[in-house]
Amino acid sequence: MSKMKFTVYDFMCYTNVLKQYSQLIDLVRYSKEHAEEKGIEQPFSWAIREAKKREILPEYLERKASEVINMFNMEYDYDVDIAVQKEEARQQAYFQTARTMLQDGFTVEQVSKYSHLPIADVAKLKSSVAYL
Repeated sequence: MSKMKFTVYDFMCYTNVLKQYSQLIDLVRYSKEHAEEKGIEQPFSWAIREAKKREILPEYLERKASEVINMFNMEYDYDVDIAVQKEEARQQAYFQTARTMLQDGFTVEQVSKYSHLPIADVAKLKSSVAYL
């Protein structure tokens, strides 16, 4: 059985994302609790704008701000949410397969073919994996 190997880089990325997510949730809570006294008409939009100003999840919020607002408003489709989670899990499995294949000496092209990842992603993965 193959054990998952994470680099310090992987750990730091996950830790930073979780920290930023927590900061975003804090802004959402603040905006909801103080909306009336601070004159915040749309608390979720305000929280996202504030998060972007503070560089909290900037790339994600740039791409997915409206989806995040819908999630906060509970106006999302459960089936779509499940489908997205499945796709994210599939992508994670592809990357783990690619990482293992690179460790075993496969070429970037071979890894791309069998992991279903674009060559550019595999090349980037290879350059970021410290133990190769």
